[in-house]
Amino acid sequence: MGKLDKEVTTIDWGRDRTVHCIFDNVSLKNSLESWAKDNGYRLVWGKPNSPDIIALPCIVMIVDRNYLGLDSYESYLEYTKEVNGHFNLSELSEDESKDVKLIEALTSKDDTVCIIIDNLRTIEHPMLDNVFQINPKQNKAFKWITAIIQSIGQLQ
Repeated sequence: MGKLDKEVTTIDWGRDRTVHCIFDNVSLKNSLESWAKDNGYRLVWGKPNSPDIIALPCIVMIVDRNYLGLDSYESYLEYTKEVNGHFNLSELSEDESKDVKLIEALTSKDDTVCIIIDNLRTIEHPMLDNVFQINPKQNKAFKWITAIIQSIGQLQ
């Protein structure tokens, strides 16, 4: 597999039709680019060992943890635990409990759908509501990935 030469740039569009790709499978890349163009999705390519996995707003993320780097993935796991962990609102002071923006921030969640495309079966999945792990060597991997993306897109 060759290296991808795409870089993340400033983005001025919403996350609804954005798919964040962090992998170096050139065959899958080419197939997804064609599919995305035909179906109105934008693909954004993240770099390995980069905070892009946390910083880039997207509706679906496709990640190969080998390519991303296990240290970056570990940071992402910590982020999802912090953001999607349970917060007890009863712990707030009386003044804090009246702060609508604070309550929104404390109760907001990362609802990104994560599609993992590697064979690292013993590594923890992120604390997200929807995580899929697909072996990229399976015959139907591309079909499964695009079916998931389309299903999520229809729910928006």
